[in-house]
Amino acid sequence: MDQFKDAESYLLKSFICYEQIFTNLGKLEEAKTNIVDTYIEAYHWLVFVSVVLGKKSQALLVSEQGRSRALSENLQTKYGLQGDATKSSLDQEVCLLVSGTSPSFVVVSLSDKYLHLFTLSSLTPLVVHPAAMQMTDEAEQWLSRLKYLINRVICDGNLHVRQNRDDTFEDRSLDLDYDDESEHQHVLTELARVTLGSKGSEKTNEIGGESSGNRKDKSVAKMWGGGSECHLATRSPLPHTTGKPKASDEGTSGKVPQEHDEDVCSPPPISSAETLRGSGLLKELYRILIEPTEKKLTQDEVVFVPEGVTFMVPFGALQSPDGRFLSEKKAIRFGPSLTTLKLLRECPEDKHCKRGVLVFANPRSNANVFTRRNGADVVKSFHERFANLPAASKEAIKIREILPDVTCLIEYQATKNAVMQSLEKGVGVIHIASHGDSQTGEILVAPEPRMDKHDIAEKEEYLLTMREISSCQINASLVVLSCCHSGRGQIRAEGVMGLARAFLAAGARSVLATLWTIGDNATLEFMERFYRHLASGLSTSASLKRTIWDTISMNDKYSHPYYWGAFVLVGDDVTIRNGADVVKSFHERFANLPAASKEAIKIREILPDVTCLIEYQATKNAVMQSLEKGVGVIHIASHGDSQTGEILVAPEPRMDKHDIAEKEEYLLTMREISSCQINASLVVLSCCHSGRGQIRAEGVMGLARAFLAAGARSVLATLWTIGDNATLEFMERFYRHLASGLSTSASLKRTIWDTISMNDKYSHPYYWGAFVLVGDDVTIR
Repeated sequence: MDQFKDAESYLLKSFICYEQIFTNLGKLEEAKTNIVDTYIEAYHWLVFVSVVLGKKSQALLVSEQGRSRALSENLQTKYGLQGDATKSSLDQEVCLLVSGTSPSFVVVSLSDKYLHLFTLSSLTPLVVHPAAMQMTDEAEQWLSRLKYLINRVICDGNLHVRQNRDDTFEDRSLDLDYDDESEHQHVLTELARVTLGSKGSEKTNEIGGESSGNRKDKSVAKMWGGGSECHLATRSPLPHTTGKPKASDEGTSGKVPQEHDEDVCSPPPISSAETLRGSGLLKELYRILIEPTEKKLTQDEVVFVPEGVTFMVPFGALQSPDGRFLSEKKAIRFGPSLTTLKLLRECPEDKHCKRGVLVFANPRSNANVFTRRNGADVVKSFHERFANLPAASKEAIKIREILPDVTCLIEYQATKNAVMQSLEKGVGVIHIASHGDSQTGEILVAPEPRMDKHDIAEKEEYLLTMREISSCQINASLVVLSCCHSGRGQIRAEGVMGLARAFLAAGARSVLATLWTIGDNATLEFMERFYRHLASGLSTSASLKRTIWDTISMNDKYSHPYYWGAFVLVGDDVTIRNGADVVKSFHERFANLPAASKEAIKIREILPDVTCLIEYQATKNAVMQSLEKGVGVIHIASHGDSQTGEILVAPEPRMDKHDIAEKEEYLLTMREISSCQINASLVVLSCCHSGRGQIRAEGVMGLARAFLAAGARSVLATLWTIGDNATLEFMERFYRHLASGLSTSASLKRTIWDTISMNDKYSHPYYWGAFVLVGDDVTIR
């Protein structure tokens, strides 16, 4: 154990040096990305040593320091948020991230010698699940097996969609670099390329920038498999494959392996025994990546923060031993890092639009383009080179039917200039339905119309690249990349350097992307379901889960996980307003809370000298005037907003029944509370999410803090949704203990104890764990 302590000491010193170098690079984003690639191996070793020494928090924070550093700094600047890379601040940020109604988080830490899974949530402590691997050659073989499984799932997904086509099938792949060839040869080429990995140039296929010849035996080369693209290449022999790569595989040719190449091993055949369901690929990945953490995933949503090859794992499609997919049990989301997720959650509401939709689909053009044939450039028309996607056009029209305020750029309208100009418009949703490139994730757009029918368009005229997206100023809440491979890109320490990351860096809050080939008609059906759920008011994560559930339950050919497993949600979980404002009555818009009225009456029975403002009496003016009265306890039982912690009050009575109240008339905000002069000893906010608010270095900028700032001595608030009847019982117990002479802290403890001991449905921690006491411990006379 002493050698591990010594190693920790040396690694921590190197850690400080690397961080200083990173800081000194200032705003040079590309240089920062490169430098993290250079020293990521030292971070991996420090994670390993920290786990061995039992320092699980340190291990998680060190792992976090190596993820999406440039993206995090970009978002801090863009949203005007404070950032600090120190260990203590990161520790605090992680704690704040998982507070309240947060999902369960699974952080994957992957190196050439280990796989660690960190799980954390608001209801469970940090747990690290080290895989059963030691510093032996067996670890490398085990990781090779993991890479092979991921490779094979992606590969099989592509092939299944292609081979099970019908007469209406059109896939949305954009393969720019392979020669024209028969479909059969193309399928074999893809299988070989995905299973074995493209053999990139010496300059790009290693993380640290050294040539593959110099670094082929080093751990980073083994870890990243020798390939810079998301084909997840691996140079070491893959367990359970039918062939072995020869020594010539170590060459640096950038050519895509062909069926007749002698130095390419034969890919495993696609047999009925090796389909996803038959071979248990998804079940084996479930056993490796989910089973160790399964009991800790207590929330309805799970957010995965992958590393390395695990960025390509379709976590939602992983299958438990009983045959159920993870997406059937949990809502699934991805995050580049914990820090990035926290920044996206904290960004000010006015930074993103929630209304309006921009759709561009199925670009067409009268231009000509170059394509490769037998090694030479050949001129073809745009229509010949890029297949028409009629279902993508229908997809755009269907979205326009489901959501209001939709702008569509379809076919010849979907030019690159029109798309680039439209991307920066203030819309809530950007939807792109086009071809996607399997190597880079680049997306096809239409070049500008040609006057000369013989004119040839260059690639930069009809490809939308990561660099171009990153240069935009986008404020969309959601970007949907309904294209093949749109979640792909170069895998580096920074993460997947593809279009999904580019849209996040440009300002999008959430991105729905794909990991492999998607069929045109299958995607049309999937997207129609997704947008109907989104329009119903569900969040993006919940909408995706419901869409997958609906797709599976249809029990048709599209129920196979190859058709829906490719879709992954990256970033925050957002809700889109369904277009134009609709007028509803106050009673329709806000549910009645009869137990809250009973709660007020019950408090009046328990405590003397109680003034009640119930239902129509609880107007904003009456509440604001009453708050400044000299009372010992203020109790508010109403609806609370999950984002800001704002509380519902009644607007002033209307003489005209058609009169419309503005938000400021029926919402009690933090600013309004802060302006009051309150001298209450205790404020009880018996509302959902009343302990929530924007998390900043100052703390949680919400109503609980506002009441303390206004003069309250103690505040009882909630972190998540609370049920009406459950809260009635809880509050009755709390006030009886308070009336008996116990302090607020002791009363809360006794109330929780009583609730647990009742051993009924309200004994579950979800019903009482939301209540938190902030401030002093006071006693009410």
